[in-house]
Amino acid sequence: MNKNKQIRAWLEMGVGRATALAVVLKCSRQFISKVSTLTKGISENQWNAISYGISIVESDEKSNQKKIEQIIIKAARLSHSPDIEIKNYALCELDRWVEALGVAA
Repeated sequence: MNKNKQIRAWLEMGVGRATALAVVLKCSRQFISKVSTLTKGISENQWNAISYGISIVESDEKSNQKKIEQIIIKAARLSHSPDIEIKNYALCELDRWVEALGVAA
């Protein structure tokens, strides 16, 4: 999946994720939004920084059950996307967050 598209889908699954990621990366929300909508790819260094920021934000989210439930609902909605890449990403994220919630499959 295109990394920019993956960032966009990740941002859409959570509430306040763009702001949280911007704080972690010490940049603006506008920059995060712009990166997620670019059609050209991002560099490996940028991807590594963003991935690290995403892991920090997700770590914070895992401590809040209400946020996990919201992410699961948004991932379920995105799993109906006409874009097959986003649909597959959302299904993987749905499984991951359901597991984080502690629900047995």
